[in-house]
Amino acid sequence: MNNIISTKRPSKLGITLITCLMLFSTLCSSGLVQFLFLRNAFLILNVCVFLFVMLVKREKIMIKISLLKILWVFFSLTIMVSIWINNGDIFWGLTALIIVPILYFDIIPSVFKFNLLKAISYSMAFSNGLIILYSIMNNSVKYPFLGILKNPNTMGVVILGEIVSIMILFTSEMEYKERYILLIFYIFILLLLFLLLIVTGSRTSLSTAVIVILALLFNSKIRSKINLKKILLFILIVSCLCYIFFSNIEIIRPITNKNQSSTSFLIRLYIWTNTVKESKLFGFGDNYFYSNYSHQSHSSYIDILGRFGIIAFLIFIAICVFSFRNCYKYRKLYRDIDEFSYAPFIISLAFLVCSLAETLFAPVGHSLSTSWMLVIAYMSVINKSEQEQVINYKF
Repeated sequence: MNNIISTKRPSKLGITLITCLMLFSTLCSSGLVQFLFLRNAFLILNVCVFLFVMLVKREKIMIKISLLKILWVFFSLTIMVSIWINNGDIFWGLTALIIVPILYFDIIPSVFKFNLLKAISYSMAFSNGLIILYSIMNNSVKYPFLGILKNPNTMGVVILGEIVSIMILFTSEMEYKERYILLIFYIFILLLLFLLLIVTGSRTSLSTAVIVILALLFNSKIRSKINLKKILLFILIVSCLCYIFFSNIEIIRPITNKNQSSTSFLIRLYIWTNTVKESKLFGFGDNYFYSNYSHQSHSSYIDILGRFGIIAFLIFIAICVFSFRNCYKYRKLYRDIDEFSYAPFIISLAFLVCSLAETLFAPVGHSLSTSWMLVIAYMSVINKSEQEQVINYKF
């Protein structure tokens, strides 16, 4: 098989930089890093470091105009208008309008070129893995498991990001190579992560992880000498059995507590329906949800609708639709030359599904949010006409 891209490795420095970016972003979104100037200073520092790397490597910035990039700029401009009207956080808007396009759409794709997907996958695994490992070492694993973070749902999103990255590495490594020791390692890690995810009590993250596995199971184009579908089905069945078993243990029975589940859902439903009814063109500003409900939105889509308004919400939906379509098509176009061709589809699916009931999206957000924005950037850079460049590319 002419598997070209997989024979090249992204620079260790580049992966380290993206890992630090994802790690810091996750800590910011979890509330552990509360000073806004530190977040923006860190992003600006990343821009400077990546520019320095490009100067050393004598690379040119690949600035391209694409539909996704245009949509992002309009989305950011709408956010800026909303912030101006509602006296919101100007740094949030400037980050979305300036830092994200420069860093995610231009600089990082220019540094990694066609190895960006591999870099994203490994960086997700390293950044989330560090948080999970440190949490296990310094906290007892019991319901609700929140580790070093402030909320078990946030810990659930971190574990979901790790599951997504391991899934990508699992499918990319095993589809083209027979490595049985590595196979056993991936199965063990995935089962362990599912157990941890169950103990967090995060139903949204757990449901998203199951949906990702089902999406891979029903994708008939996974080809390997090792039957990956049977392995994925085994992981899914074992995880479901563990969930049923744990739900009957007194210590972690609250996971399936129907009263608690219904109360949580009713609160979210009340916030969502009211936000839709009250929505206006440019939203109500940053404090809308806590001022009116003393609660966060628990949905990226509702969060954008309530804070930034109908126009920003519609543009964001357009970005989601077009990017997901491109991610799905990418697998078909590049599956023979890119072993990480599943990465855009898996990352986008996980982000879009989990965002239905968790607030993930932010310029400085969870690693899953950062990975999704990097995938959008990659989809805006590469297209069918560049396939020849991919095949001939030397890193």
